[in-house]
Amino acid sequence: MPRSPFRRLTAPLVGTGTCMAAYLVVRPYGDHSTDLLQQATALASWRWIVGHLFGVAAIAQFAWVGLRLEEAVPHDASRATRRLARAARATGLVGAVASLPYYGMETFGLHILGRWHLASAQVDFPLLVEQMRNHPAALTTFGIGLVSLAASGVLMALAWQRTARPRWAAWPLGALMVGFLPQFFLPDAGRIGYGVAYCAAALVLATTTARNTSRRH
Repeated sequence: MPRSPFRRLTAPLVGTGTCMAAYLVVRPYGDHSTDLLQQATALASWRWIVGHLFGVAAIAQFAWVGLRLEEAVPHDASRATRRLARAARATGLVGAVASLPYYGMETFGLHILGRWHLASAQVDFPLLVEQMRNHPAALTTFGIGLVSLAASGVLMALAWQRTARPRWAAWPLGALMVGFLPQFFLPDAGRIGYGVAYCAAALVLATTTARNTSRRH
């Protein structure tokens, strides 16, 4: 049996899935509490930094999936299929580049604010957190990044559907990437459940990559 051209997707799929689950399981969830001490304790925790670094890795490796998918699409595939794969790669990279600066602010900037508040309540902690999270430029680039990641998820699923079997295998992960933005508004348990579901979808797709042979469309 010929070596599957999709094997190179396996590592980033496993990576994005496990890192997304780790991000949403490890990170503390007191950062939106009305209790300032609880909020500062969550932000100052080592789990805050480690969890968000897992989130950064999950997004970066999702973009890597798009890159590998474009490479796996046969050169003699239809022009439409190759365009879908190129668009999936491009939107994935744009999504990662545009969204990760906001994650940097959350990971390190808010962590420092939390530590400052615990050391001295004289810091106007709630105002600083709000200004950092709601800065217009930060929110704009973050929004562009999340929308681009959602688009990449759909485009990847469409490109996979045209080139590999089973045709549906990439759709769970694509749909869950579309849900990456809405999951920020879920309760804590819902966000953890999202991370577990995302991991499962990525691993399901990863299990198909090693044995998949391409088909033309």
